[in-house]
Amino acid sequence: MIGTIFLLFFSISSSSYTYASLTLCRPDQRDALLEFKSEFNDEGIQGAWTSFCVTSSPKRKSWENNTDCCYWDGITCDANSGVVIGVDLSSSCLHGHFKPDSSLFRLQYLRSLNLAYNDFNASSIPTRINELMGLQRLNLSYTSFSGEIPTEILHLTKLVSLDLSSIFMYSQTLSSPGKPFLSQLAQNLTNLRQLDLSHVNLSSEMPQMMISNLTSLRSIRLHGCNLFGRFPRLSPTIRSIDLSAIHT
Repeated sequence: MIGTIFLLFFSISSSSYTYASLTLCRPDQRDALLEFKSEFNDEGIQGAWTSFCVTSSPKRKSWENNTDCCYWDGITCDANSGVVIGVDLSSSCLHGHFKPDSSLFRLQYLRSLNLAYNDFNASSIPTRINELMGLQRLNLSYTSFSGEIPTEILHLTKLVSLDLSSIFMYSQTLSSPGKPFLSQLAQNLTNLRQLDLSHVNLSSEMPQMMISNLTSLRSIRLHGCNLFGRFPRLSPTIRSIDLSAIHT
């Protein structure tokens, strides 16, 4: 009898421990994601954007308050701490203004952020992006932002992959005081392996120190960036390159 009671207690305790171990999501991380979900409409994307909108199974459909956010579609958590380290909401029908103080910036342990192929309705890229200091991968391609790329992105010195291709709703000229954007990028983001700025109107001379600074670079795409000048000698480590429409 005593053995039976012990086995029953052990079984209940083991089940409770297993359930607890499977519950990873930290409440503050879950709340930030739910707030971010509420910042955008699920409807309203029109025209060319509809082809990128996966309406049959939107990732945010699984985002519910009474469930573990580490098991939500598009979310990756650290297995030990339960913090969110990855958000992939590409082609997720996000439509509306991207708030400058978005709750997304409370996810300060993020390593990967992919918001490609959504419609942010001519919003500006928030300068608070530099608060995500742990980012290693950032993809904002085809997101219909407007204005200039904030230089705060250059503070994300852990980036190994940066994709801002076709980011703007309308053609924009990226201008900033002091050094041209590409020169600043080559000086700050020295860990980059993949860089795609296609169709971002940089309107500047190609910096000669770019390749020598970015020694980890494997792929570079600068198509349609309105660059001019002589391109620096390529490193043998670069495996993929698109430099069309550079004027010499």
